[in-house]
Amino acid sequence: MRSLLIFLTLITMVVKSAQAAPDININGSISQTYVKSMKNNWEPIKGSADGSFDFSEVLLGFSADLTDQLRAGAQLISRDFGEEDNFRTYLDWGYGDYRLNEFFGLRAGKVKYPLGFYNESRDIDSARLGILLSQAAYREDFRSFVTAVEGVNFYGVLESPTHNWGALDYTLTYGTLNFPDSFIINQGLSEFSPGASVQADHLYGFTLTWHTPLEGLKLGYTFSDLEAESDMVNAFGPGIGESAYAYSLHVETVLYGFEYTKQKWTFGGEVGHQILSSQYSNGISQAYEQAIPFVDETVQTAIGGILHYLKLTNEDREYYYLYTSYEWTNDFSSQIMYSNLELKEDKRDDSAHRGLTLSMRYDFNDYMIGKLEYHDIKGTDAATPKDTGTPVDNHWGMFLTRLSFSF
Repeated sequence: MRSLLIFLTLITMVVKSAQAAPDININGSISQTYVKSMKNNWEPIKGSADGSFDFSEVLLGFSADLTDQLRAGAQLISRDFGEEDNFRTYLDWGYGDYRLNEFFGLRAGKVKYPLGFYNESRDIDSARLGILLSQAAYREDFRSFVTAVEGVNFYGVLESPTHNWGALDYTLTYGTLNFPDSFIINQGLSEFSPGASVQADHLYGFTLTWHTPLEGLKLGYTFSDLEAESDMVNAFGPGIGESAYAYSLHVETVLYGFEYTKQKWTFGGEVGHQILSSQYSNGISQAYEQAIPFVDETVQTAIGGILHYLKLTNEDREYYYLYTSYEWTNDFSSQIMYSNLELKEDKRDDSAHRGLTLSMRYDFNDYMIGKLEYHDIKGTDAATPKDTGTPVDNHWGMFLTRLSFSF
């Protein structure tokens, strides 16, 4: 709460400063979401089965056109999402942008990462109809570290003089990610080696978006490659394994997408393939297993989960989603979406996340939006037990409602 108050004070100071500097553009938003899950807890929000308001965001952005070709901007965020952040204030993104011409531009700093169609705009609630993007492709608990990359990207638009083949947007990105302590692998590593965390060596990728000659139709392609590693000190003491270990992580993602808008209708979807490969020093599993007799039951359970994640040496994930939306009036619209995520080597229902999502949005005015959303889910990829000692239900649901205010 103290961080939130500091952040709100900062908003007031910046807005007052903007009055004396009219060339600085100020914008922001405040959103509050209520989550109620049925049969299970939604993994990121542990108490969602009882209903939870632990899903809030406050954003403050500002930008300035420094010259005809140079601009700069940044956005601060204060967020509460389950046990993550708790209104910690940090830089969501911030960069300088130099555009030489239509064909070439350069951004440097903490730049937005164009992973698929919607990652760059996922921080803008008014830019989409639903509350959550497809959780098969855009996990909400990864939002804090995949929205932006610390590095550079090159971008531009290629089109023919006659425009008879449409236009091609491209973005090339190189940089690094900062994984938070709440990242699932970091939670596991810290149990074995306090303070250990995965650090990205590099991330590179490129995105192509073709605005086809057919009005309203665009096609997309994204490739991303991430390398990360961590050094771990054995926390279980002498005689249990080696004194130190190394852990490395490689994630390769390929994503294809389409979106077609015709009058009040929009149809879209994306299909992705992600390969997660991890390696760790020989003997780390044995060290965990040797430590089990020396720790309490809670830590024993944690060790079992850690071993599970560390042994995911080749996790092959395939996912897709399809949606259609309709604008009933200027103020009211609705959407239906089907998402599917599964491990390629494991076709069991409980290893997947398949779901139908119904969403509604109502714009009260230019500054206030209300949303309702229901998820019917099969699979336990994002579920935890409703009560301690009870099994996870394979078929469950989740209701969300949100109010957001922008300025």
